Amino acid sequence: MTSENKYEFTGETKGGLKQIRRISDGVIGGWIQSEYNLSQYGNAWVYGYARVHGNARVYGYAQVYGNAWVHGDVRVYGYAQVYGNAWVHGDTRVYGNAQVYGNAQVNGNVQVHGNARVYGYAQVYGNAWVHGNAQVHGVGDCWSVSGLECPITYTKSDRCLNIGCQRKTLEEWMQYDGNELPPHVIGFIVALAKGAGVWLKKVSDDE
Repeated sequence: MTSENKYEFTGETKGGLKQIRRISDGVIGGWIQSEYNLSQYGNAWVYGYARVHGNARVYGYAQVYGNAWVHGDVRVYGYAQVYGNAWVHGDTRVYGNAQVYGNAQVNGNVQVHGNARVYGYAQVYGNAWVHGNAQVHGVGDCWSVSGLECPITYTKSDRCLNIGCQRKTLEEWMQYDGNELPPHVIGFIVALAKGAGVWLKKVSDDE
């Protein structure tokens, strides 16, 4: 540790993680596995009960707080925020002004950036991209995607998908003329129909 470092360890440990303390003002922070997880430079910070471990890294001006859990090979940077009870893992990248919060779960090779929001009980997996001003929101049985030219709502119990003002089953959408739908909507339908756990193939407001 050098005099340029912004935080130190308090000596408190929990489940293999170490609590941090900001050197400049003594503020107690969250829990990390090693200095690799939180850059000693910039204004990035891990607060409260938040946990960052594995090969995950938080840097730039990013913030992780609440009961958020960030692990795997995740990168959270820029002005991004992960908070609440959000769970972010895999090779996910959260950056720009993006936010993941509530009880959202993000896993895989997902990229969440721009002004995108993933929240509620939303689950984003696989190779999904959520960017621009897109918002992915999940409540119980229903997930929705807003901030798009064609808003999307999916109800898991009956496998029905609302796109704009039209409601069809996944099977019916698979028979629909793809030339009338934006590429990100087609990818969304195909991913759901395959049942591959890739709920969002590509979601953006700037397609």
